[in-house]
Amino acid sequence: MSKTRRTLYKIARIMGDIEAVSKGKTGKRIQRRLVGKMTGKALKSSGCFIATACYGTPLAKEVKMLTYLRDNYLEKYLAGRIFITLYAFFSPTVSKLVARYSLLKKVVRSMLHPLISFLSNIFPVEKI
Repeated sequence: MSKTRRTLYKIARIMGDIEAVSKGKTGKRIQRRLVGKMTGKALKSSGCFIATACYGTPLAKEVKMLTYLRDNYLEKYLAGRIFITLYAFFSPTVSKLVARYSLLKKVVRSMLHPLISFLSNIFPVEKI
């Protein structure tokens, strides 16, 4: 067994997908599962599913701004809580698509850019 195949096998075994090694599809499967698991972990910790998938990490400045907006402003009002509930329902599906397609990431970033630049003018970065 080659060194690359052994490494892929170890990763697949850790992730519980040894069947992929035997079929020779480890690279794509592991990549998809890693993206899914990383996105899932990030989503659970941040709650900003789509922004996390778009920017790649819950530690991104943009994701932190959106999280701050949600936690400090949207949760205080009924309309904000309704938005958060709807977002929590639809966003896991949308975030998986965003994480998978780079063109969709660019589109979502361009849609979020005006909101993020508005928020960066209102909230001091040190506060976030």
